Amino acid sequence: MMNREFRLGVIVLGLAGGLFAEEVTEGEKLFALKVKPLLAEKCNACHGDEPDKIKGDFDMRTRESILKGGDYFAEDVMIPGKGEESFLYLTTTRTEKDFEMPPKEADHLTEEQQWWIRDWINDGAPWPNDERVAMIQNHYAEGVQVATTKALSDDWQNRRYEEDKLWAYHPLNVIDVPEGENPVDWFIGQKLEAANLEGAPDADAKELIRRMSFNLTGLPPAPNRVKSFDKAYAKDPGAAVQALAEELMSKPHYGEQFARHWLDVARYADSSGFANDYTRPNAWRYRDYVIRSFNDDKPYNDFVREQIAGDEINPKDSELLIATGFLRMGPWEHTGMSVFKETRQMWLDDVTDSVGQAFLAHAMQCAKCHDHKFDPVPTRDYYKMMAVFSTTQFAERDAAFLPAENKKGFQASTEWVNAKIGGYQKQQKKLQEKIKARKRQETGDAKVGDNGLDPGDEASQARINKNISRHKWELDRTRPIAFAVYTGNTVPVKGVQKRVLLPQNPWAKGAMEQDAILAGGSAYSPTDPVTPGALSAAESLGEMDAHEFPGDKGKRRLALADWIVDEKNPLTARVMVNRVWSWHFGRGLAENPNNFGGTGALPTHPELLDYLAQWFMENDWSVKKLNELIASSEVYRRSSRHPDASLVRESDPKGELYATFMPRRLTAEELRDAMLWSSGELNPQVEGIPSRPDVNLEVAMQPRQIMGGTASVYEPDSKATQRNRRTLYAEKVRGLRDPFLETFNQPGPDNSCETRETSTVTPQALTLFNAEEVQDRSIALAARLIEESDSNEAAITKAFQLTLSREPSESELSACLKHWQAASGVESGKTYEPREYVTWVKRTVMAEKTGEPYDFIEFMPAYRTYEPDLQMADIDAETRGLSQVCLVLFNLNEFAYLD
Repeated sequence: MMNREFRLGVIVLGLAGGLFAEEVTEGEKLFALKVKPLLAEKCNACHGDEPDKIKGDFDMRTRESILKGGDYFAEDVMIPGKGEESFLYLTTTRTEKDFEMPPKEADHLTEEQQWWIRDWINDGAPWPNDERVAMIQNHYAEGVQVATTKALSDDWQNRRYEEDKLWAYHPLNVIDVPEGENPVDWFIGQKLEAANLEGAPDADAKELIRRMSFNLTGLPPAPNRVKSFDKAYAKDPGAAVQALAEELMSKPHYGEQFARHWLDVARYADSSGFANDYTRPNAWRYRDYVIRSFNDDKPYNDFVREQIAGDEINPKDSELLIATGFLRMGPWEHTGMSVFKETRQMWLDDVTDSVGQAFLAHAMQCAKCHDHKFDPVPTRDYYKMMAVFSTTQFAERDAAFLPAENKKGFQASTEWVNAKIGGYQKQQKKLQEKIKARKRQETGDAKVGDNGLDPGDEASQARINKNISRHKWELDRTRPIAFAVYTGNTVPVKGVQKRVLLPQNPWAKGAMEQDAILAGGSAYSPTDPVTPGALSAAESLGEMDAHEFPGDKGKRRLALADWIVDEKNPLTARVMVNRVWSWHFGRGLAENPNNFGGTGALPTHPELLDYLAQWFMENDWSVKKLNELIASSEVYRRSSRHPDASLVRESDPKGELYATFMPRRLTAEELRDAMLWSSGELNPQVEGIPSRPDVNLEVAMQPRQIMGGTASVYEPDSKATQRNRRTLYAEKVRGLRDPFLETFNQPGPDNSCETRETSTVTPQALTLFNAEEVQDRSIALAARLIEESDSNEAAITKAFQLTLSREPSESELSACLKHWQAASGVESGKTYEPREYVTWVKRTVMAEKTGEPYDFIEFMPAYRTYEPDLQMADIDAETRGLSQVCLVLFNLNEFAYLD
């Protein structure tokens, strides 16, 4: 039974004739504090909010209408005094198979909520008027009320929140740390001491340098650096770690690693997605902007301002124009068959939500159709923030290449694109000749209209024309263009355009959108007008100074950016500090980096998070300094193994106290990059146009539709040096995922990824043993070892150094030598034919109009000059035998995981 804490009380009611005391019953309190809000949240959407669309004719807006019942039940729906017999209660328990309410499993009432309804009915199902409800709530309700802009309903406006769920809105609560203490160690130590736990000892030097190297650069440490760090760490662990952190962050690969983290949040991709998966030829410049920003240690507040409003800060600065690519990173689909007003609204919803999640840890779309169910975010705030972007328009803007930008590979890229266009143009010419020939015949021979084409030819003509257009667009990849935005009127567009130019006068054509709350989120249902703004709860609870947001032709995005980076904003610094912490430890101090609201996990160490947020701002919003502070802590240096493991498991089963360092698996990108680095094939070139690595051929050749036409097959780069760049640079096509990366949990780019998932499934083991990607790296590593070693023992030792950052034990060395010898013996009796690469392929797809299959030939110019990676046919039996040892090393947990 429910523990009923309600008791009879007295509230004072003011009437015209004076004051008098009126007894409040337990049932009235239960209704006002629990049942009424529950009905509003769970039931009224179908049974009251829209009087003309009452489902089942069951109106739940009043006591009388509930007693009346509906189509399926009447007299037993609510029996005052008999809660257990009332259908209203029974349906919530889901024991009535035909009447499970609410119908959605996600809305299922908890047992306690079911008891509220039962007990309220047992107490007579009282239904006090709104005035009395308000007075009961003011006197008895638990929780905190939050001042916000006007809500859609008075009930929501007056709702109360659990104090601890509002932690992120309050000003930073900074506690002084004793002088000389690392704040990370001090705050973590307080919790460990309270739990009677001690932290694990320091990790082994070889484990720690591998951990730091991958966390800060995404690559393994060089064998000679492992040795020098081992010596320095034995003398002075703290000094050795600090020196290593500074060294790693000085490398350009640091920016690549941290950019990969941010690009997960931003949803970076090189194509649009959905059925409109056209290329975004200049998106790569935004990716490189992010890399440079982290390498240059750009203050985070500038990083935020530039991505939201770079063009409004300085429209003549190429770097700032490129930065606004963030606003266009989401999937976007606008076609000749779609309605611009609707797709425009989809983008406004998307960008509002994206900015909210990335910089404020708030999923804004939860307030799109109704006031937020869990957080103090009224729908008005959602549309006020959306109004910030209603004058933001797409443009591919002229932006001169910067001296720091990498322009290598431009010629090869342009040559390949032109070769694709040339191949299609030859086919186009043949079709035109066929048309002319058919037209010279009797007109009765023509099967489709009078164009002289049969259905297959007609489909090919449409496909060829679309692909020529698409590839011509790709020529922009090497031109000085920024994938960007501008501020101006909204001008409707029809279908997919190639390059959208910046108009001379952005206010001359089109119209300024009218900012309003949209009923049900529909672009066709504007209601109350709104002006640009932000989160009112952050201002009231966070004690922020008022910010002016311009309307009309003003710089709205710059105003929002300045509001976000205001040092009194309670969210911004907390959000970024929490992200950086999660990038080091695998999870944030608050476990949901994109969600600081009521449904997100509470921070495990709120005082530490607040201290670091304040420290971050006081130290010039420097991510590098924050990394150094974290890496220099004893908490970061801890081993993943505790001498009293059973006590730790018992006292801290979730690992939230940081008694040990939580091991993590390498990400998909780190796995591939580490194999390329070990084999010596990795091209360390930083930044530049996307690379096209080898992918599984079946995936590369699979039909992919773009606006009803079959897109070209995927072709890898001809040169191995370009294919074998870091995975960060691999062309990210939304409609064609690399199966190797997908298998190891690379997130899709459609939604912001707050934290990488780590699954353990059978295909991962099969992939590491059988994928060509891994087989090729094993061959190349074996060839490298043979070339660089003067004995078999030295080769095995170096294999361990390159893959595991340590030397083998005597037993490991012996086992590997034996396996190498046995495998070489087996390989000596085998012969391998060189792998052949064709320059064309016959494809079968369905015609867009008829749905009938037809065949066509597609030329693949990349394979005309393709330089394959080292293959089995290129090496001798001894090297092939060693490659099997290398394959085993790539499959070890020790290779795939960081301790």
